[in-house]
Amino acid sequence: MNASVSNTTSIGIVARHIGKIIKSPFLLLDVGASGGIGESWRHIGPRLAGFGFDPNRVACAELNKLGDPIRYIASCIVGPPASSPHYDLLSTYPGGRLHVDAVLAAQRKTMDQYFTPSGVDFVRSHQAGQVPKVNAVEQRKFNIRTKADDAFTLDDFANRQSLASIDFIKIDTDGTDFDVLRGAEASLFKRNVLGVQIEAQFAGSTHPLTNTFANIDVFMRRQGFTLFSIPELNKYARMQIPGKFVHSFPSQGYFGQLLWCDAVYLRDVCRPDYFSNWPIEFGLDKLLNLLCLFDLYGLPDCGAELTLSFSDELTRSGIDPMPILNLFRQQADVIDPVS
Repeated sequence: MNASVSNTTSIGIVARHIGKIIKSPFLLLDVGASGGIGESWRHIGPRLAGFGFDPNRVACAELNKLGDPIRYIASCIVGPPASSPHYDLLSTYPGGRLHVDAVLAAQRKTMDQYFTPSGVDFVRSHQAGQVPKVNAVEQRKFNIRTKADDAFTLDDFANRQSLASIDFIKIDTDGTDFDVLRGAEASLFKRNVLGVQIEAQFAGSTHPLTNTFANIDVFMRRQGFTLFSIPELNKYARMQIPGKFVHSFPSQGYFGQLLWCDAVYLRDVCRPDYFSNWPIEFGLDKLLNLLCLFDLYGLPDCGAELTLSFSDELTRSGIDPMPILNLFRQQADVIDPVS
């Protein structure tokens, strides 16, 4: 999803303040970027930089005309070769039994006619060593990239671009998110990534490489990340009691089985043993960028903890921690007026 990180009115107050303190870039990688970046990222201001990836060349070309600090690249981001086939991503998914399935069947449409192509078929065929297959109608309509040269991992891309640092990775590919994440495994540590937002499914097979929340959560915790937020939980009703859709097209509803979410993982560097277990480089720029992430995801308590835990480092750098702490307190008052 490309919605704003949060709709709270106080979101961005810390990020804007930090933008007056430092000028070093905040680098974002956005996989599945045909809708552009969420508005909340713009609170980072002119420091925001990065790359967006999507197989839809038309969307990428249009987005590049906007003059955003994000450069959009028509491509399919893939994962490392699988040790065994794991493309049965939805084996426990209640397909054909949901209200959304009944509506789509009645309209004789598929979800791909409501959304731009996600590149799922391209990714699967590429990892299986086959020629990528894309529907001919979609190929003409969206001008999708389908050459093998257009498919690479995030680690490959970071190496080619000589990226020394990445601050945040957002992944939304509608089914191959864990593959994309595994393709960034080296960069998570080598480039001191601070956080990841990833779309995860709650239904799926037990294969360790399927795109399920269970697999993703274990992987992220092993890399030194902690689940901090789930800003979007998506439920789908059975057809026996159909409910209203959240959007104007067939989509998730207001009740039903919980099938997928957007999960946000960040580094909990305030843990006393954190750096002994995950010795990442955590200088002033990374500290301030992590404070921005706590701000953008509406986590003022975590931002306050980080500010106080590293107050000596901030002070030694000539930065007064109290204005930052007060901004987080202000944000907390807006989010929870009775606190």
